[in-house]
Formats: sequence, structure tokens, C-alpha cells
Amino acid sequence: MMTRGIWTKWIIGAAIGLIIVAIGCILYYQYTTAPYKAEADKDDKLLQQWKANKAKTPTTADKELPNTPAESTENTAEKPTNNIGEETKTNTDKSTEPVNIATPEQENTEEVEVSPFGFGPYPEVPADFIGGERHWEIYTDPEHELLDRVWIKLWKQGIKAEGITTERNGLFYPIIKGVAYVEYDTFHRRDGSTERYISDLTGHPDDFDFHNDLGDNPEDYDVLYESDIPSHITIYTYPDGGIDPYQFLDLPKE
Repeated sequence: MMTRGIWTKWIIGAAIGLIIVAIGCILYYQYTTAPYKAEADKDDKLLQQWKANKAKTPTTADKELPNTPAESTENTAEKPTNNIGEETKTNTDKSTEPVNIATPEQENTEEVEVSPFGFGPYPEVPADFIGGERHWEIYTDPEHELLDRVWIKLWKQGIKAEGITTERNGLFYPIIKGVAYVEYDTFHRRDGSTERYISDLTGHPDDFDFHNDLGDNPEDYDVLYESDIPSHITIYTYPDGGIDPYQFLDLPKE
């Protein structure tokens, strides 16, 4: 009987202990979750309040995109606004006003003279050009104009020709001291000997300003033999040394 009574007490004690533990757990749970529940209630109230305000007041997007007629667009263009809907002050500073700068076409109203032969604008004549100022309007044939164009271009390139001439095959030959363009022929002497002489020559007059007198034979007068040419003179045999004006001036040849 004593044993049974002891077990009954243990069971009752254990049950009481479990009840105490359960009550403690419930109290601890309520204590720890109370702040979170209060925060949730606060957020819920704020959400309800935001929804109520939204229903009463138009949104910023509604203000920025009003349903206005087309003419209001023109007014908006006249009074630009900034990002927050306020009118932007118009800059009236004169320093920012556009400046009317004259273009080269406006300043240069002088007409450009052009060749009547299709060679384009007349070239600018260098100040030190030996040929002096050119009066293009007096030219009556294209060859004359081409001749001066070639001469002026050579001068600009540093080749100071003292003149220029046309000879054969449409080529031009500049007159430069120390340069000659020749054609040879063969001279037959009475004694049967032969020697080449210059039958045609284009060159500077100072380079050939002498008279050949090789003796008593009159056949030798006024004959310039190949062996008589001074060594400092550069000799070109026709048509070598000639200039094609169209190719030199980069002009189309008809």
C-alpha cells in the first residue's frame, strides 16, 4: 500500500510539473512575439492609411501627364518646365545669343575666272614669275593657254624656265639654261669622212652663242658638231625631254 501511495504522489507531481512547464512556455511565447505583433499591427495601419490617401489625392504621374488639348502643347513649348513642374527662367543673357558669322561664300563674292577652253580656273601667277602678269582673256587658242599653264606650274615647282616652246608631237619644251633638245644628222666631208652634227636645236641662246670656224673649208661654217657641244649642257634627243601638257596639268585630253 505504501508503494502505491508513493507512485500516486509521483504521478501527481509530474503532472503538476508539466502544467507549470506548459504555462511557462505559453508566457515565454507571448513575451517574445509581442513586439513582432505590435510592429505588424503598426504596418497594417500605415498601409490602410496610405490606401485611403491614395484614393483621395491624384498621384504625381497624374499631374505630369494631364489630358490637355493640342494647343496646350504649344504653350508648354513657350514655357519650358523643369523636373518638378516649375517654370524655368528664360536665359536672356546677350552673351549666349547666336552670333551671325559670315561664311566664306558670303565674304568671297568675287567671281572666279574660268578658261573658255575647258581647262578650269586660271592658275595663280607667282609674284616673281619672269613672264609677268598674264592676261588670260587675250588667248585665242587652247595651245597658247596650255603653254603658259605649263610654264607657271614649272615655275612653282622651282624649275625657273626662261620660256617655253612647242616643237613636235604636241609636246612642250621649257627653255632652261644648260639644257638643249636636239636632232642629229650626218655631215659628209669631201674627203669621205663623216661626222654627226645638230640639224635641229632648241635651247638657251647663251649656251650656243658662238660661231664655228674650223678652218679654211667654207663647208664647216655655222655647223655645230656633236663633238662641239659643251660638256656642261644636258642634251635631249627629240622627243626626249618634252612635256605632255595634258598629262602634266592633269587635264582630260579630248
